[in-house]
Amino acid sequence: MSAQNPPPSHFVLGGGSTEFSQKTRAEKSRYFSRIGLVLILQALLSYFSLLILLLLAEGVEWGISLVSGIPAEELARPDWVGILFGMLSMGIGSVGSGLYFSRRLELEPREWFAHEKAFPLCQVVVGTMACLFANQLGGLLASLLNSGLNQLGWTFSPSAVSSEGDWVGSVLLLLYTAAAAPVTEEFLCRGVLLRSLRRAGGKVAIVFSALFFALLHGNFSQGIPAFLIGLLLGYFALRGETLFLVILIHQLNNLLALFLSALPGNLSAVWSWAFSIAGVVALGLGIWYEWPVLRQLFREKVPPGSVQLLLSAWSVAAALLFFGAQALGSLQRV
Repeated sequence: MSAQNPPPSHFVLGGGSTEFSQKTRAEKSRYFSRIGLVLILQALLSYFSLLILLLLAEGVEWGISLVSGIPAEELARPDWVGILFGMLSMGIGSVGSGLYFSRRLELEPREWFAHEKAFPLCQVVVGTMACLFANQLGGLLASLLNSGLNQLGWTFSPSAVSSEGDWVGSVLLLLYTAAAAPVTEEFLCRGVLLRSLRRAGGKVAIVFSALFFALLHGNFSQGIPAFLIGLLLGYFALRGETLFLVILIHQLNNLLALFLSALPGNLSAVWSWAFSIAGVVALGLGIWYEWPVLRQLFREKVPPGSVQLLLSAWSVAAALLFFGAQALGSLQRV
């Protein structure tokens, strides 16, 4: 978004859509099935690695009990251990599934981090402010939906990951949310998923990678803001051709969101309004500057039948049902 480097009129976000449109229906279906398998493997690796870590912890406690003579049920496991295990399992699931299917989706992860020159600071600032506004807007939409559900006797459950007042857990949660999670999530969602979907067009890649990103959060309170943020990050990832930019924007967004949540009520409201205004301005300026590219993106033709084939692929349908059920399972009776 540098004024010295305006977007070229021939810039195409989707890339490869012409080649993809020439594939047969069966070839497209097989390709989309592999994308769904990425999501299924992500869930399986996350749960399996969490189970292994918990079994290892049980083994360690059993060994300590055997040596010390203290009954295993009397050994108190620190809260931060559960938080650490949850974070490790999510990271293993995302990176492991992405690396496993990269070759099968004809992707080269090393290329995602290649960048000949540093991206302008204004891209980072505009992207971060726009994502923070999307985060707050998504939170507002989630609150409105939650209010409607309350009338029906339901409510959103809180986030599954919590520090529970443990200072070690709080530090781990901060490091994971503001540093590690954006790396693993961007590798999977804006790396593997977005870059494999871009062969069906930029619009398909941005929207569905954002949808998968939202579903991976497993609940509505985080999923709704994640979808809006995912739309912006998807555009930045395709526009900038590097994951470094979106990882940095994602990290700053999470850090500022944690900062706002840690402030006292009145002060948090003031800063939230300030960031919202800055986000609206940044988003408006970004749309104004990027309009030639955005207009080309909106006019981009999606290969016929691609969306239908994507949604009808058995693995994609299974992944959507699983993560959708997980999100519905996060609802609780009032």
